[in-house]
Amino acid sequence: MKSVLRYSFFCVAVFAAGSALADVTLFSTENFGGRRVTFDRPAPNIGTQGFSDRAQSAIVDGRGWEICADNNFGGGCTVLPPGRYPSLGAWSGRISSARPVSGGPTGSSPSGAGITLYEGANFSGRRLAVDRMTPSFDPLGFNDRAESAIVDSPSWEVCDDADFGGDCAVLAPGRYPTLGGLSDRISSARPVTAPVIPVPPVVVAPSPGGAVTFYETEEFGGRQFTIDQPIANFLASRFNDRARSAIVNDSAWEICVDADFRGDCRLFVPGRYPNLGGFAGRVSSARPADEPRGEPRDRPRRAASATLFSGPNFTGRRFRIDSDGTSNLDGLFNDRASSLRIERGYWIFCSDASFRGECRTFGPGEYATLPPELESRISSGRRISNDYPYNQNPSWRQ
Repeated sequence: MKSVLRYSFFCVAVFAAGSALADVTLFSTENFGGRRVTFDRPAPNIGTQGFSDRAQSAIVDGRGWEICADNNFGGGCTVLPPGRYPSLGAWSGRISSARPVSGGPTGSSPSGAGITLYEGANFSGRRLAVDRMTPSFDPLGFNDRAESAIVDSPSWEVCDDADFGGDCAVLAPGRYPTLGGLSDRISSARPVTAPVIPVPPVVVAPSPGGAVTFYETEEFGGRQFTIDQPIANFLASRFNDRARSAIVNDSAWEICVDADFRGDCRLFVPGRYPNLGGFAGRVSSARPADEPRGEPRDRPRRAASATLFSGPNFTGRRFRIDSDGTSNLDGLFNDRASSLRIERGYWIFCSDASFRGECRTFGPGEYATLPPELESRISSGRRISNDYPYNQNPSWRQ
């Protein structure tokens, strides 16, 4: 009798699509074709239905469902809100378990998830929950997309390159309605097993009075230097170009490689930075991110001025380019852009590297589709002017 009850508990009922009891129906081919299976309760192992790693499309009724790449709701997970999904995109052929999402408030983390990343600020948009080391978010369709996060336990290290490369930060357990300088940059994440000093999570409006401690060696070793106010030149402290790791408390800090907050500058959100990456041994000035800026500096702060999207209508993966532009997108976003948003200035984009091939100029605005000569062909781009760069209207047709 016990075995029968156990089987009844884990078994999932298969209904016709659209049944009143159905919550999610998975299909073995795109556009709702092929074999189908319908669930109305948690399914920790879709393999028991012979459907593991087979779903290509889905219909979600009534409430959202969390789908996961591994059994028992492990691996990478994401939530599908109610709706019809003719293609599951990066999740096609990868779903091994699924469960309904409870009707809790927005911003609640799925139970058991180590870190939950959200596509929008303040825990909005699509989300991805992971509970184990994830060296690349690209296969999960979530690379460079996270703008907020909820960290359960333990602390998690997030990095802007795959395989835990590039700039990394450690997020202590807490709620992060914004990821600051890490927004739209996270490509990998892993739990931190070593003891970590708790760091308060980021708040929407950083409070003044935060501090940053710099260390002379990686992993917070050697001599240390703590500041709680702007320091325009580290030379007097004998710590110029010496910092190799840092701990940022309470609020974000802008850290620069030259004195007077010049040169390459970057925003560091609260967290532990065991390695400052490209800033190691180069820091010369630092100030709180909410410090009044006063007069403009000779060199404007690095900021996104143009954003490329892999899909039309600003969908799919995004790639931001700052005012310096790039002469070669190979290995980054080459031949992938299908739509474009210009935030400021006038830009030229070309089909070949080094600004060669077919080139077109774009002004501020949104371009839901690109002209045929640049559709999925952009290889280089740069800002050519802050203002209108022509003495007369350009001829768009040659």
